Amino acid sequence: MKLIIVRHGETIENVNGIFQGQTPGILSKRGINQAKKVGERLKNEQIDYIYSSDLNRAKHTAKEIIKYHPKLNLNLIKELREHDMGILTGQNKNKLNLEWDDIDLNDPKYKAENYETSMTRANKIIKKLFEKHQNNTVVLVSHGGFMKSLFAIIMKKSREKLKHMEHLGNTSINIFELREDSDHIIHLINCTEHLK
Repeated sequence: MKLIIVRHGETIENVNGIFQGQTPGILSKRGINQAKKVGERLKNEQIDYIYSSDLNRAKHTAKEIIKYHPKLNLNLIKELREHDMGILTGQNKNKLNLEWDDIDLNDPKYKAENYETSMTRANKIIKKLFEKHQNNTVVLVSHGGFMKSLFAIIMKKSREKLKHMEHLGNTSINIFELREDSDHIIHLINCTEHLK
């Protein structure tokens, strides 16, 4: 299975330093332009299925991709949502003097979705998609934090090891080839060439 994982476009909340978690998010003007560009970048891909988080910021991005693939249905699934950020949801990272990498979601003080729960969710998605679409090209539109959980499952690494992985750019394209023997191939990580 060829799996293309795309992060949503920039949101107004991203610009304002807000921890979004599972709030809808609204694409900024720049984010709308990014979504259009990622759609154009993927127009020649032979996509068989497209799945998106049901949150507005991902859904809006996915709709720009599907414009070039009008025969496809957009499948919205809650399981592709960003981590639940608990008490950080809606908070301004600058006022809290926190960056994403400073946060340990396993710390109970945040009352957030921990990495184990996130990894379980990611593992179920990958298994289900592979069983259903083994010989297809599938696009997932999701969120930066949760995408690292998906990557951890694909790369067979702990989520904590990917915590400090390079920040995933808005509308970054990540391409993997998932194989039955589990020896998956990474073709592209965090590509934002379409934005240049």
